[in-house]
Amino acid sequence: IMAFEYVPRGIATKTSSVGTTVIDITESQVAKGSYQIIKGNMQVMTLIDKPQEKRLTTTATESGVLRLNTYAFPGWKVYVDGKETPYSDTNALKLITITVPSGSHEISAQFTDTPLRMLSNWLSLLGMLLLGILFIRIKPVKLSKKKR
Repeated sequence: IMAFEYVPRGIATKTSSVGTTVIDITESQVAKGSYQIIKGNMQVMTLIDKPQEKRLTTTATESGVLRLNTYAFPGWKVYVDGKETPYSDTNALKLITITVPSGSHEISAQFTDTPLRMLSNWLSLLGMLLLGILFIRIKPVKLSKKKR
C-alpha cells in the first residue's frame, strides 16, 4: 500500500481497507521504468535519472507522447533541445507528460525552486544565523559551589 504523503494535489486517491487515504493505483499502473511511451513510435535512451534531474534522448519517426514517471510538483521545468516546453499532468497520477516532435531530441527535466520554496529556504537560513548569534552572545552561567 502506498501512503498518501508527498504526492501532488489532485492525484487519484481512495480509502484503504483500514480507513486511510491511499493512492488509487493498481499493480499494473506501477512504473516499470523512468519513462513510458504513451503514443508514437520512438526509441528512448535514459542519460540521467536522478530525483531532481531527468535527461533522455529520443528518436521518433513521428510526433509522440512521452510520460516521465515523475510527479508534477510545482518547480519542474521540461526542456526539449534546451528550449523550455510545456508539459501536461492531467493523468490520474499527475505524472509529467510531454509531446515529443519527430526526429532526434534531447529531453531534460529539472526540479527548480519556486519563489515560495526560495523564500522559505532564505528564512530558514536567517533563522539559523540568528540562533547562532544568540548562542554566541549568551554567556554561560557559572554555577558556584557551596562550601560545606
